[in-house]
Amino acid sequence: MPASITMTSEELFEEVVEVTPEIEWRNAQRAKSVSADFDIIDSARAELRFLKLVDCTPALQDPEVLERAVDRYFEQWLPLVSAFIDSPDSAHSLNCYLIPPLDCAWIWHCHKLNPVQYVNDCQHIFDKLLDVKALPGKEPSDSELRKYADRYSIKRWETAYPGEPYHFVQAFEDGNSPEFQELLNKKRSNRINPGRLRYDLIAAAQRQFPFYYQVSAKWFWDRRFLETALQRYKGFLYLIKKSQEKPAANGQRPFFVPTYDIDLLWHSHQLAPSSYASDMKLFLGRLLDHDDKDSDRTPGQNLSNGFAETCDAWFRTFGRVYEQAGAMYRGPSPIPAPPIPLLMEDEESKLLSLTKKGQWNTDSFTATLNIERSSLKLDDVDSRSVMQVNLVLLGAKNIPRSSDLTTINQCYVRVTALAKCPILDVRTCMKEFSKVYDEVEWNEGLSMEVESSTHGLRLQLMRSKFRRRSTEKKPSGHVRCISWGHAKEKKTEHGSDDSEVTILDPFGTDEILGQLDIMWPELLRSRIGLSVTRWSTVFYARTSSGAQSSGPVPHLHYSVSLTPPISAPKLFRLVQSPVTDNNCQIVALRLREAPGNNKTNTPQVGRWITKIVVNHLGQEKFVVRTKSEETLKSSGPPPLIRTEDREEDSEPAVINVHNGAYKDFKQGKILGSGVQLKKSDIQDIQHWSLFDDAAILAVHRPMLNRALKVKIYGECGPYRMRLIPGARLHFEETNDMQMTSTMTLVRYTPDSPLGLATALINLKAGSIAVMPGESVVLVLLISAAIYRSLYDFDSKHAIDPSINWRVQNTTLPKLGTTNGGNMGSVVLHNTGLSSRWNMIYPREERPKLLYERWHTNTGHEMAGTLCSAASCSGATCGGNTCGVVSGSACGPGSQHGGANSIGRASVGFGDEGRG
Repeated sequence: MPASITMTSEELFEEVVEVTPEIEWRNAQRAKSVSADFDIIDSARAELRFLKLVDCTPALQDPEVLERAVDRYFEQWLPLVSAFIDSPDSAHSLNCYLIPPLDCAWIWHCHKLNPVQYVNDCQHIFDKLLDVKALPGKEPSDSELRKYADRYSIKRWETAYPGEPYHFVQAFEDGNSPEFQELLNKKRSNRINPGRLRYDLIAAAQRQFPFYYQVSAKWFWDRRFLETALQRYKGFLYLIKKSQEKPAANGQRPFFVPTYDIDLLWHSHQLAPSSYASDMKLFLGRLLDHDDKDSDRTPGQNLSNGFAETCDAWFRTFGRVYEQAGAMYRGPSPIPAPPIPLLMEDEESKLLSLTKKGQWNTDSFTATLNIERSSLKLDDVDSRSVMQVNLVLLGAKNIPRSSDLTTINQCYVRVTALAKCPILDVRTCMKEFSKVYDEVEWNEGLSMEVESSTHGLRLQLMRSKFRRRSTEKKPSGHVRCISWGHAKEKKTEHGSDDSEVTILDPFGTDEILGQLDIMWPELLRSRIGLSVTRWSTVFYARTSSGAQSSGPVPHLHYSVSLTPPISAPKLFRLVQSPVTDNNCQIVALRLREAPGNNKTNTPQVGRWITKIVVNHLGQEKFVVRTKSEETLKSSGPPPLIRTEDREEDSEPAVINVHNGAYKDFKQGKILGSGVQLKKSDIQDIQHWSLFDDAAILAVHRPMLNRALKVKIYGECGPYRMRLIPGARLHFEETNDMQMTSTMTLVRYTPDSPLGLATALINLKAGSIAVMPGESVVLVLLISAAIYRSLYDFDSKHAIDPSINWRVQNTTLPKLGTTNGGNMGSVVLHNTGLSSRWNMIYPREERPKLLYERWHTNTGHEMAGTLCSAASCSGATCGGNTCGVVSGSACGPGSQHGGANSIGRASVGFGDEGRG
């Protein structure tokens, strides 16, 4: 009698039931890869706070400082931890915490992120694993518990090392002060035996420093995003476990590469070395290492290949797209801002002599800022919230073929926004199908930033019909390409196998076979996380004859992920309006143009360039008026300006910012003013007094093809400020500094001592982006003063003279209407997905305020050819090539319009992921 074989319930279940991707995902979530008593989400938030503090402390990037920090870490801190672990305080006190000084904390952080090396070093030097209870992640820096822990830690340090100060690198230290240099140059104690050091911690710290930029976006602090990250981290560990249960291919195990949301949770887990070691040995049977030495993102290298392998394994195992919106590689860190301006610089001291009282007058600016926040409520009315969204269209099934057997049937998916962006119209490439109910694959993706007000996306399954006209022989070697145009143009296919070209004529109009809506609120409320991959039914449309079609219902296979909404800059645009006189009467359309009504003898007094400022909704919020001092020298009819009003010494230019719409701005309050100061002996600089001497703006004559040089001095608010040419810091865009046409306003605050970009001025477009908390009126005055100065300098190379004073083809009628849309409501990106998915390639590398943002990068096909590897800065933490696709514009021609019927389905995301 054969021996009985006992099987566990899980093994028996797997024998009977096929293990589907959904079952694999549930198994990954149920697996005990992270112990329940370890709050990894609070630990991740604590890590983010610590990384931000390190990022704001430039001294920790200095190799000499890091060398000293490593000495202190090994000679003072680790022995102190070892003694603390053996002390009664550690064993018996529940509220006893040992807090390291900042420099030692940073080195300790980096050491723990190589867990195998850290355990080996601890065992080699101290014969035990060094780990102390971390301060709870929810504790703020000013809590009583934190203050007590700091005092206790300093006392133990000073008792053990009376000759070595506890604080070596203070928070926000830049390393340039004489006091710090003196401390750095003090005689050091004998260094630890180099033979005992098994890990280059200086190199590790330098590798880890750029990590914070990748996880610094606001959504990383959102619990919903971190809970989704925890699910994905468990899935990542499950993949590793599954791979080690299989024989290694060619003797090598897969090299799995995390995205940044997973990597943040992985780091947080490793920073609790005892918990991490226990969890990994229980789940994997070994201590999982974390090697960060591989940083080469070049295609074909280990990191790029590993990420591609991770994407494939994730999709095979879980049936889900691996890339997560908001968790992909953002590119290199922005160029740092210059240091904070020193108080009372020599140049600033000289400018104070131009003020009325010899000092800065802050009352006027403070009053304006209070009006903006209280009466106008700009932070409420003009506020915007945006999300990052990744959409991948995988395929479709049960696609009905046309009853006309003489036609060739092809299908595609059309992507539009549900609201606020009617011009968004992105389409996949055409896929031919021949069966009555066929199935196709696209594997095409789209990455974008969307406003929450768009509500969601609509996916329409479309069918096109063509008739074959002729077949022509062509030389071999041609590649397949598809081009689209209007109804009279043809679609061509270059067959690489038979070297023939088939010309197809469009037949009839495209039909909408069905559609479904992806709603942001439903996905954000879902318990399954911020990512979903599924087959969904599309409402089956009626046939062209009007009868309800029978047969299987079409399904779309898609994946969508998004981030929680975050606050975004307020967007404003200056649009064209006529020239007015002192009495606000229209006198001309352009600055150097005679009055429009030449039949009257009404005298013209004053000449003001007037612009309407609209917000992203198209609402008129401000009117900016700039008084001109020139007397007009046009060859047309002479201007009607009274002789007695002409003066030998013309008055200086004046800028007024009124609140309200254009039609009633005469009654609108003047919120702020700028006055051009007397021209200095240096003709290459113009000075402007803003807010009645709250600040002085100095605009320098620009040099050809050189960056704009504009400086601001004064006290507009409690924090120092600086103007930097180009789009900088978080406004920075790849290969787009636009040094001659954009300026970034930077504030130096306690939370951001190295500089916080609070506004972006795009002179070429007449657009501004203002972060919440910054004064919109201040930014409008700065931009208007720069315009005026560049006009006086006749700086045609820096600013297009045709839009120097106005924006042509005003978008005012389009904004905020049913047929229009919000400015900046949808911005398409060319990175965010891996080469597994053929990705749309926008016209711009990243849309800018230079154009109406809702017009940019829309109406594109997703079809095309892969870009070169050099055109992508990497797409993920793994840094693989993005596989960007270059698509051609697809206009609203008859080929893709005039659908016969529309079906609709709304996708809901319930607990089980079913609509």
